[in-house]
Parts: sequence; structure tokens; C-alpha cells
Amino acid sequence: MVKAIEAVRKAAAEAKGGDVGPFTVKLEDIRRDPVYQIRGALDAGNVTKLAGLYKAGTVVAPITIAFVGEETVPVIIDGHHRFRAIERIGGDTVQASAVTLSRAEAQWRAAKANDVHGLPLKPKERRKMFRAFIRTRQHVAKGGHRRDGTSAAGDFLSYAEIAAQVGAPKTTVLRWMQLDFPRTAAKMGGHDGFIGEGGSITGKAERVPEVEPFCVTLSALKDRFEDASEYAVRDEMLKLMASMLDALKAQHETDGEFSEHWDKRAEDGGAMPF
Repeated sequence: MVKAIEAVRKAAAEAKGGDVGPFTVKLEDIRRDPVYQIRGALDAGNVTKLAGLYKAGTVVAPITIAFVGEETVPVIIDGHHRFRAIERIGGDTVQASAVTLSRAEAQWRAAKANDVHGLPLKPKERRKMFRAFIRTRQHVAKGGHRRDGTSAAGDFLSYAEIAAQVGAPKTTVLRWMQLDFPRTAAKMGGHDGFIGEGGSITGKAERVPEVEPFCVTLSALKDRFEDASEYAVRDEMLKLMASMLDALKAQHETDGEFSEHWDKRAEDGGAMPF
């Protein structure tokens, strides 16, 4: 029996971060978003194999969909190949487990699912998994204790611990960190990071050098505003600045924190914004 997507959303919300289901859900009620897919492309052979299993009536593991934040349309976080296989054979429903997650939680869980359940990740995809790990703050301890018995919450994991999580050699993780997240690498130091002061991300953040020219420009705008000769001139300036701010906010939403825009920046030689 097909479950209405709103009923699935309510069940997932009541589970408070736990998985519910599986339910029979219409394909048209599910969204595919590249933000939650670290693979460069689907594997055609795997899709064909899965399509054959579905056509033969073989029981296939359900996909996992997530209601991210306040969104009412779920996204696939595990099962892109299965979803495509059902489309290929003309199906219109899929068995799906559901969960409610934050955007960061959904992205990391999707990345991890690709590694655990899917085909082996290619080196480039493994690096995207590492980036998802850092972007979603998985490298920051949520609890535990330091050697002196004090709380380790907020401390960085060691490079060895990060390597174990992302399935890459420690030396490779260190190199990726230095290239993709140089500010985090500088805070961690060494090859294994710190425990205690220096390893914590808490405290006042330093201003990013890249922001300094922006601050100079803003200061110049403030001077121009204060030097305006008439009220009408200031009013026009405010309108222009408001319009520009709206445009910048829209661009910032498009190039969101989890967008591939930042991956491309890193691949072109620019550091990730963390």
C-alpha cells in the first residue's frame, strides 16, 4: 500500500532522528539532489543489474530518504542506483526508509552510505567524501575525554581517526587537509593533531585574510555615505546597497555550504572556505 509522503514525513519527525519504515513511496514524491551524491555518475552496469533483480521480483534493500530541515519533499541519501533501476523498468514506487536530519547530517550520511553500501569509491570520490566529513564538522569531537580527564568535546580528531572514518591513508588525509582546508590544518598542526589547548575549535575566530580587502571596501562605502551632501543621496545609496545585498544573498544560497561550487574551487587550486 502506497504511503502518502506527508504521513511518511510525520512518522520520521516523530522518530526524532531515527529511521522509520520501510514504506512504499511514489517515485514522484522523492527528490534527487547532487548535494547528497558524492559519485561523479551512476554506474550503468550496476543500474542494469538492479533493474534485472527488480524485474525478477527479487527482494532488494529499501532506499533511504531524508526530510532535511523544514523541507517537506525528501531527498535520497542512500539508493540512487536502485531508484534509477526502478525508473528503467517503468516502476512508479519504491520501498524507502525515512529519517529527519539536518543538512549537514544528511550530507555526511549520504557520503558514508556510498562508501558502505555502494560500489567501491574512486579516488576522486573518496576525496569528496573527505570534504563532506570536514564540511559537516565530523572531525570535531562531540564528547569523550582528554588524557587529563577533562571533556574533549570541541577538540579535533587526530589524522589517524579521520583516516579511519574516510577510508584513506593518514598521509593522504594530511595532504588533503593542507590543500583543501589549510586553516583547519594550521590549527591541527603536526601529523596527529593536538589534545587540549590548540586542538579545540572554540574561542574567537581569526579574520580570514581574504576578507581584509572586503573590509577596506566596506569602510570606504561608509565614508562615502557619511560624506553625502543630501538626504536623497544617502537614500539612493541605501537602496543600491540593499539591492546588492539581496543579490549577494541569493548567490550565497545558490553556492551554499554544501554545494559543489567549493569542490571546484579546491580542484582549481583554491582553498576550501573552512
